[in-house]
Amino acid sequence: MAPENKRLTPDNRPVTPEGGSTHSGDVFHRTGIRPDERTSEAVVQAVAAATGEDPTRIDPLYESINPDALNELFQFDGSGRPQPDTAVQFDYAGFSVVVRETGIIELR
Repeated sequence: MAPENKRLTPDNRPVTPEGGSTHSGDVFHRTGIRPDERTSEAVVQAVAAATGEDPTRIDPLYESINPDALNELFQFDGSGRPQPDTAVQFDYAGFSVVVRETGIIELR
C-alpha cells in the first residue's frame, strides 16, 4: 500500500484538509467571513482552524498585510461591498491566502 499523502502545517504537523485536496496549489482550507466578523480576524481564525493552533500563537497578520486595509477593502457588514471579482492574495503563516469578494477565504 502506498504511503498516505499528508499536508503539514508550517510547523510540520499533519492536518486533515477541509474543502479541498492536498495537491500543491489546490485549496487546503476554505471558510467564509461571518457578517459580524472583520476580514482580518477571519483570516487569522481560518489559519488557526487549519493548523489547530491558538490564534494568539500565530504570527501577527500585520507582518504579511495591512489588516486595516484588508478590512476596508472587504466590508461585509452592510456598509459596503467590494467590486465584483475582487480578490486579494498574500502569504501568511505558511499559507497562500486568497480573500474573495464573496466573503470566502481560501488557504493554499
